[in-house]
Amino acid sequence: MNHNDIVITKISDLTDNLLLECFWIANMSRPNNAIMIHGFMQRDVNIHKHILFACFVREQLRGFIKGHIETDGARPESRIDWVFVDPVCGRRGLGTRLINAYESHCRNAGVCRVLVQPAPTRQAKSFYAKHGYAPCGMTYTHAKEL
Repeated sequence: MNHNDIVITKISDLTDNLLLECFWIANMSRPNNAIMIHGFMQRDVNIHKHILFACFVREQLRGFIKGHIETDGARPESRIDWVFVDPVCGRRGLGTRLINAYESHCRNAGVCRVLVQPAPTRQAKSFYAKHGYAPCGMTYTHAKEL
């Protein structure tokens, strides 16, 4: 896979077709979460303006990250809801590119901290640890200061 073949795009209007592609990618790795994604993601992105970045390889969706910014506290924080990468493309840096795009967007929006509740797998925990996320005192939550 050539780095020029990879495009990370911020999605502001989640179409039915792209939602279905996100569902299939999630279904390959965590089928129980795929139904929830299908039920909430389009409303969250299109109406509630949650953040969605999609990773395309040769114009095919191969991963996505979705989260949202919470501004009701003293300082803005963001929560990553989901990160999924097509298992066929695993361990090729797509997850890293997605999380970097998400964090950059958050920094530009004035976010001070990003929170995530990683899936209870060793792979998910090591992925977030590798990117600077550490347990932060809230149950099952990891955080990274930006």
